Amino acid sequence: MQATIKAKLTLGLGFLFLVILLLSGVGAYFLYQLARSSEATLHDNYRSVAYAGELTNALADLAEARRDDSNGTAANSARQSFERYLAAEQRNITEPGEGVVADSLARGFRAYLQAPPATSRPSYQQLRRQVSRVAALNLRAIEQQNLRTRRLATRTITTLGLLAALGILATFSFIFSFP
Repeated sequence: MQATIKAKLTLGLGFLFLVILLLSGVGAYFLYQLARSSEATLHDNYRSVAYAGELTNALADLAEARRDDSNGTAANSARQSFERYLAAEQRNITEPGEGVVADSLARGFRAYLQAPPATSRPSYQQLRRQVSRVAALNLRAIEQQNLRTRRLATRTITTLGLLAALGILATFSFIFSFP
């Protein structure tokens, strides 16, 4: 049974339609995976890094206000700011070990407030290190997420490239098989 030109064209164009549909579907799937895998992690970790910056600023303001005994309002404002951002950080624990550091930070802050301003320098330095550890944990998580996203993007490009190459080869075979 001889296939007509119309049947051959329908078969060839139908196959090309399926190849385009497959490429689109695979591309959309991998792009969805990229967006989903990085969005939540980056958002929460970025917030923790921002909180760490605010904690550092509030702690510096508090230390300065404590040295200047006449400025109780500034010390109270800085203390409230630190406590607010510390509470926000404790609600935003995203990385292993971050909760322990945040709890240690809260204990250290209470000890810092109870220490006389003249002898509180070691407590202040320890608090600064703990805030830096929170930021470092979250920055490391952002870097790891970036690496995972790059690997997935590379795999996506490779997969789509292979599918496109197969589609192109199949297309050429249809072109040469048409009358």
